[in-house]
Amino acid sequence: MDLKFVPLSEPDIELALKMMSEFYAHEGYVFDKEGTKVNMQVLIANQMLGSYWLIYYNNQIAGYIILTYSFSFEFKGRTCLLDELYLTPDFRHKGIGTKAVDFVITFAIENDLKAMFLEAEYDNNHAITIYEHRGFRKHQRHLMSKML
Repeated sequence: MDLKFVPLSEPDIELALKMMSEFYAHEGYVFDKEGTKVNMQVLIANQMLGSYWLIYYNNQIAGYIILTYSFSFEFKGRTCLLDELYLTPDFRHKGIGTKAVDFVITFAIENDLKAMFLEAEYDNNHAITIYEHRGFRKHQRHLMSKML
């Protein structure tokens, strides 16, 4: 399996936007193309905020993965959120998602991140199984958010 994780760069933004819009449409999320483009440019310019990789399988674009960073006293320092992992339909169920999760876990450890968090849709049993086999556990807490 020829699998590569290539950091997002300015010339790749339109490709990344296309995949992200497909992912959001599939999940029923609202997609703000211009706002997302600005966020990609911010992330490229300031890698202290996070990392975004395009996933290539046998030299074909297969998807993307995004980590964002934060700091937690409870979790003893810098932490990360596996914010998004998307594979295009042709590249699902080939072991790529599992390898992508392994890649970001290794990256996080090598960069001294203390904990990794993620969200998974309740009905995405395949992804939940991958995450659980990699040591992720459900918390007895509610994830809550507020748009500011």
